[in-house]
Amino acid sequence: MGTFLNPGGNNVFTELVAEQNSGIFVDKTDFIGQAVDRMDAGDFKLIAFTKPRRFGKTVTAHMLASYFSRGADSKALFSGLKVSAYTGTKIIDGKKKEITYEEYLNKCNVIYLDMNIVNARYNNLVRKSAKIEEVIDIVDLTEYLVIRELKEEPEFAPVLTKAGISNIGLNEALCQKSTRN
Repeated sequence: MGTFLNPGGNNVFTELVAEQNSGIFVDKTDFIGQAVDRMDAGDFKLIAFTKPRRFGKTVTAHMLASYFSRGADSKALFSGLKVSAYTGTKIIDGKKKEITYEEYLNKCNVIYLDMNIVNARYNNLVRKSAKIEEVIDIVDLTEYLVIRELKEEPEFAPVLTKAGISNIGLNEALCQKSTRN
């Protein structure tokens, strides 16, 4: 697991939970139950979580990644928090099934994009070649980095290959740039 696919459990949220007795941690993990309820409603392919600037988007994103990601083992982390009291229902084969917070705990593939990391990598490329901006933009680089990481995972590589998804264009552009300079 890596930078983008199924990030591990070390992040700002886990650090805050570790220091929860310091008085700066506010348990907002009940938000996870709301996300699970929306997922199980079945009408959503994507869920967007938006907040104004400086209102905890990063901590919320880390919390969700820590909860859902297969790259972490978070049972101990969440066991004493509000989400541990979550119960809901899920319809399976037309029947209602009672679920707890453990239903999705560390069982989902998560792609976590931190644009600060992508921007830093982009800036490093630009520093190496002043004209690289003519060839790629930050969106191309983001796509390249995510696809590269997904192709390293046995579960996703065949799916990407079958769908014809590759990084050939950006690889060629990066190689052309490095040979011109």
